[in-house]
Amino acid sequence: MSIFCFCAGLLCILYFIVLMIYSGLTSAFYLVWPLMGATLLVLGWLFRIQFFLRLPAAVRIALLVFTAAGALFFLGVEGMILRAAFQSPAPSLDYAVVLGAHVRASGPSRALALRLDAALDYGESPPPVKRVARDAGYKPA
Repeated sequence: MSIFCFCAGLLCILYFIVLMIYSGLTSAFYLVWPLMGATLLVLGWLFRIQFFLRLPAAVRIALLVFTAAGALFFLGVEGMILRAAFQSPAPSLDYAVVLGAHVRASGPSRALALRLDAALDYGESPPPVKRVARDAGYKPA
């Protein structure tokens, strides 16, 4: 378990570094990754020195239940996000909501620019052609 925690902690810190290279510190939310990485590294160290074996059984069970519930909640939310990310929007809606991101003096951040470009592409796409049943008397011009 300590190896898993060490690897996960290093991955969190590496992900934070990649975010900083990609977009800079545009949000304080990015700081959750080095904080989570440090927490996982400390947790790995605690597993390494067998700290949890010294705790009373009730405390260990409570920690296990709390951790499992948090992991299931995290996986559920991430699953919903990933499912929605791969869905295509319905054609010809009247409006679209573009979620915000950081705006600098020089313009929108890269994340916001990509979102705005996608919304513009959607808005400029032609509406789908509606098919009318032939037996309804429709005759093409």
